[in-house]
Amino acid sequence: MTPARVIYPRMPRLLFPQLLMYRLAARGLSLSPLLVHRVHVRVSLRNGCAFCTDIHQALALRDGFAHDDVAGLLGAAGHVQLEPTTRAALAYVDELCATGAAADATLAELRACFTERQIVELTWLYAFTGYLNHLAKALRIGSDGFCNLSAPRRN
Repeated sequence: MTPARVIYPRMPRLLFPQLLMYRLAARGLSLSPLLVHRVHVRVSLRNGCAFCTDIHQALALRDGFAHDDVAGLLGAAGHVQLEPTTRAALAYVDELCATGAAADATLAELRACFTERQIVELTWLYAFTGYLNHLAKALRIGSDGFCNLSAPRRN
């Protein structure tokens, strides 16, 4: 994995704290695992991070989610096949990616679907994913092709 060759040998003290944050994102949030994967993918797509988009899609597939569960997230948050909670969460992170803030109407919709704690978790997840995106993009770390490796093979 490219970050393991590029980042951590040059700054090894960064590895442990980042692993703790990864663990929090994977197991320490009250948000559904599918929503966490969708937010990781959506924010990574919006931020233009090929490495993070690829690895988060691969991790969702590894965790047993169907390709359709995470595919197509580059489109509008109002996609008809997404449930209202997912649409609200994606609209929120889309606005954060675009402007750094969310409109009052977006926050009201978010509050109708999530607790205050979950909104903080969603905001933290957006910020953590963005941090990883910016780190990979700045160091020109591209896709390692993990999602292609995780995709089901056809005979």
